[in-house]
Amino acid sequence: MPTASAQYDHRLDQGWTLDQEAGSADSLSNDGEHQSVLRVKLSWELDRLVYSPQELRVARAAIDLDEWRVRVLTEVTGLYFERQRLLLALDLQPAPSLDEAIELHLRLREVEGTLAGLTGLRFEAASPAPATRALGPSPSR
Repeated sequence: MPTASAQYDHRLDQGWTLDQEAGSADSLSNDGEHQSVLRVKLSWELDRLVYSPQELRVARAAIDLDEWRVRVLTEVTGLYFERQRLLLALDLQPAPSLDEAIELHLRLREVEGTLAGLTGLRFEAASPAPATRALGPSPSR
């Protein structure tokens, strides 16, 4: 956006001039003069026209957003595969003790909760069958 300024001056000058030349009569004259001056000034800040400070902030914000997106993507990918490992561990290997089975299930719920918060995905509640499998076969009667 240019900056504009305008100025108007009006002057009425009455100047007296005395001409004295050797060998001629002295002359006194009045030179009444009207003068009107109009000044208009337009100025541009071309440095901002070419490269604005807001562009730097927008570029920095875009870089920060991209870095944040990469960090979240890395975190979500890691949690997804940790969830897959926990599900496989619960399905394929019986836990040696009840405490370890509880820890595996709690960690699975924690990972699923974090994934749900980061991605908006919902995970189905696990049926009680994997918990009994994680503890090993049930004792026969």
